[in-house]
Amino acid sequence: MNINKAISHFEWKLTNHWKPTSKDLEAYNSMVEYVDKNNKQQLNDNQLFAKLYITYYGELLKYY
Repeated sequence: MNINKAISHFEWKLTNHWKPTSKDLEAYNSMVEYVDKNNKQQLNDNQLFAKLYITYYGELLKYY
C-alpha cells in the first residue's frame, strides 16, 4: 500500500465508520500537508536536475 492509498483509506474511514475527533482531523490534515509538501519538493528537485543535465549536455556538445 502506498501513501496515497493509505490517505484515501483513512479519509473513507473518517467519513463512513469513525466519528473523528479534532485530534483525528488534525492528524489527517498533517499527513496530507506532509505528502503535498514532499511531492512539491520532489518535483522541484527533478526540475533542477533536468536543468543541470541539459546544461551539461550542451557543454559536451560545444566541446565535441
